[in-house]
Amino acid sequence: MKIQNKRRKSLTREAKRKRNLLVRTSSDDGAPVVDIKGLVFIWIIVGIIALAVFIYTDLFRTKNNGDALDAAAIIVSFAAFIMQSLFSIGVLLHNSALRKSTLSQFVSNNYTVVDFVESMTMGAESSRYTERLAKDRSLRNYMKEEDIVNTDDILRNMNDYYFSTLRIPFKIAEGKSVNALKFMALKFVRENGDHHYFIPCAQTSIGNTVILFNDKTKLQEVVINLVQKKSDDDFDSARVIPFSRIEISLGMTSLLGVTTNGRIELYFDNPKRLDDNGANNYKIFSSQFRALGMPKLTTSIAEDIL
Repeated sequence: MKIQNKRRKSLTREAKRKRNLLVRTSSDDGAPVVDIKGLVFIWIIVGIIALAVFIYTDLFRTKNNGDALDAAAIIVSFAAFIMQSLFSIGVLLHNSALRKSTLSQFVSNNYTVVDFVESMTMGAESSRYTERLAKDRSLRNYMKEEDIVNTDDILRNMNDYYFSTLRIPFKIAEGKSVNALKFMALKFVRENGDHHYFIPCAQTSIGNTVILFNDKTKLQEVVINLVQKKSDDDFDSARVIPFSRIEISLGMTSLLGVTTNGRIELYFDNPKRLDDNGANNYKIFSSQFRALGMPKLTTSIAEDIL
């Protein structure tokens, strides 16, 4: 609560500082900030013109029996409307730019970047979950090999496919705690250049993952399920699967709804052993991350805070 109050006080001070700007500047996202001096200059000019019309009308009234006064009243009313409109537009633009700047500051302070560590494991999916898949008929937590064109065939002929589970431990490399990891694409690469490319099974372009906590390693793990044709023996869980690296396109969302999209490349030794449950284990010896654009606010959580 104290940290949140400090952040709000900081944002309030920043807002006051922005409101006192008298020169044209721009917010962090490039939105223009209203030139207060320019607006004041326009208001003064309009005021001088209105005053001059009043003086001219007072002199002209004795010759034209008040007709000029009616015209002057219309001109002055129109001038007042222009002044009020300019002021309203100025306030609107300034507040909009200030809000964008504040949101940009919020995003830069609340993003998250993860780093995959230790070792990756991949093995046959538990029969408990494949039975649940047959019952629920939902592939939202699955990614399929790209040459599987008919997704419905996976559910109709489950015996024709391998169902694997991929687990990768991770830690927070930078920023805030992570709320969700979404996989857009996976690419398994062999040393000879052969590769297998996976995309989400669902109609959306994002594969939903599950984040679990491993009591043994004391690390969080991201879990995603993979579907491959049985005609491809590279993913037969009874065999050691020799891949040298994996490329992951993903979105990392923090607890406050800020998403960072990027690509992570993991390099590892070919598996030397099988885990007790038969899963292949790949020791990660190198991890490279490349951001794909700036972090973005993807939920309305920050709107409520701000």
